[in-house]
Amino acid sequence: MSAVLLSVCGCVSEEGASDVILLVTPSGYHVKSGEMVYYDIESWTVHESLVQLEISSFDAVNGECDIKTVPIGAEKYVDSFVYTAPEITTDSLVMEMRFAVTDNAGSRQRLVFPLKVMDSAVTLQELTSITMYSPASGKEDGFSLATLSPVNTDSSPEEDVDFYIYMADGGEPDVLSSEWRSKPGLYLCKVTGVDYPSLTYRRLSQVYESSTKNTSVTDVDNDDIILIGTETEALAAIKIVARFDEEGTSDDRYLFNMKVPSGGQQD
Repeated sequence: MSAVLLSVCGCVSEEGASDVILLVTPSGYHVKSGEMVYYDIESWTVHESLVQLEISSFDAVNGECDIKTVPIGAEKYVDSFVYTAPEITTDSLVMEMRFAVTDNAGSRQRLVFPLKVMDSAVTLQELTSITMYSPASGKEDGFSLATLSPVNTDSSPEEDVDFYIYMADGGEPDVLSSEWRSKPGLYLCKVTGVDYPSLTYRRLSQVYESSTKNTSVTDVDNDDIILIGTETEALAAIKIVARFDEEGTSDDRYLFNMKVPSGGQQD
């Protein structure tokens, strides 16, 4: 099991490595600038004692940087390391987080983990004049974040529909439903006090983190702002431009704008 874990994590084999075991579990592989990621660390040796743990990073902009050296002096070491992602001047920065431990016999083990840092202050990309129709219309009544386009929930695979207009069984088809729902694993929240025109990803993340998240929102109407995301990450902000409840069902619809990170849904 240890061998499998080390292989998956990108372990770099070194002389005497089999005498030293190093296990590192990251809390994630993507982080926004200024936010924190932690690494649970466990190591032991077959020899007398571990000498030290070295933590460093590497990226194409800053090169290799020494972050921390921890003296140990014991046969086993268990701890956590918290790293604050640097502020960056580009949209993203791909880093390597490097962990190396040595013992008193000179045996050494090293693990390398990728870490992608996203610039949380970049302006969001805006999509405008998106139309989502009533389910009773037979038209596009849902939306896909993967393609950034409306989809028909009846003809699209369930996993491709990230949020949609919900109409209860037995509901009045002539009345445009004011309830939206998200697919499993995603959440919606209707928020107030957000300046949509100047919204940045940093601000979107802050508001989403502090908001109550649900699998549905109700009473959706003109000028509402709705956020959608995962349990931990905001994916988009929606601004309702207009709600049209026309006679019949074919033209009942919502018109909205949406802001998403450049490139759409985060990796």
